[in-house]
Amino acid sequence: MTTKKKVGEDSEASKKDAPEAEASKPVLDELVLNHKTGKYSAIPLISMWAKELRKREDLRHLTPNEILELSMTQVLNGTVGWGDLKKALASGAAKPTALEVLTKSKKEK
Repeated sequence: MTTKKKVGEDSEASKKDAPEAEASKPVLDELVLNHKTGKYSAIPLISMWAKELRKREDLRHLTPNEILELSMTQVLNGTVGWGDLKKALASGAAKPTALEVLTKSKKEK
C-alpha cells in the first residue's frame, strides 16, 4: 500500500535541507537588491563567470545550482569583475569567446 502525502507536507530529508537553503537565500537576495549597477546589468557577467567556474577542476563536485549561486555571490559582492573574467578567459581560451566577439563588435561601432 502506498500512502499519499497531504498538500504542504514535506519529507524528513527536505526538512533537514531547508534551514541551509533559507540561511543562504536572504544574503543572496540582499546582494541582488543592493547591487550598485542594477541587478539586470550583472546577469551577463554572472552567467559567463559561472561557465568559467564550471571549468575549474576544484569545483567539479558542485551542482550547476551551486555554481550559479557561487558566481552570483562573487559578482554581486564585487570580488569578481569584467577584468577578472577577461584574465580567466585569456589564460584558458585559444579560440575567441563570446566576450571577445562582443567587445570587438562594440569597438567597431
